[in-house]
Amino acid sequence: MRIEIENGKLVTVINFMYELKLTRTHSRFRWHFINLMNESLKVVEEDRKELLKDTLIKMKRVKRLSKMVNMTLKIWTPCRMI
Repeated sequence: MRIEIENGKLVTVINFMYELKLTRTHSRFRWHFINLMNESLKVVEEDRKELLKDTLIKMKRVKRLSKMVNMTLKIWTPCRMI
């Protein structure tokens, strides 16, 4: 069986699975399923942190570049002749 869960809903599904009252056999399968989802959640969080880190680095570069461009524009603005 294949189950697809959106990354943002993993925590909600894990909490829902914890709350289910199941028989012994089903409870074992539930724990196995919860462990798989926890592993997926860890991977998602690591990827999210890495993307956030990369985005922040790029934003800092863009901010520095825009400051440099503004400085050069201020230096090279032609003055009006009266």
